[in-house]
Amino acid sequence: MPVHLSALPFAVPDATGDPEASFNAACAVGDWTRAVVWLYAWQLLALDRVGVVRLLPGKTNRGYQREVSALQPIRTALSATIEVFERTYFGHHPATRNEVERLNQQHQLLLAALPAAEATES
Repeated sequence: MPVHLSALPFAVPDATGDPEASFNAACAVGDWTRAVVWLYAWQLLALDRVGVVRLLPGKTNRGYQREVSALQPIRTALSATIEVFERTYFGHHPATRNEVERLNQQHQLLLAALPAAEATES
């Protein structure tokens, strides 16, 4: 059963229900901070969908990192996204285009590491 955005441990801006489309829309207008939020949401939902992590209320970002600790390149991509997410979401420091481009490159590796059915959904 697909997990809904409400299962995320943080609020997403302008929730449309499609993290990929929302990420692309934020990138298209140069809203790099919003793009980071949506990229992290996309990653968590994709990982939950295939059973790599389990979204639960109260679980911390470190908890999600522990769940993927043995899975390269998922661990690398998720950790990099979390680092920028925490700085932008909680610290209110803007993300840059270069950061988002780097995170998206790692994100593509994360998607490629998921089961084939999931990679085609995203």
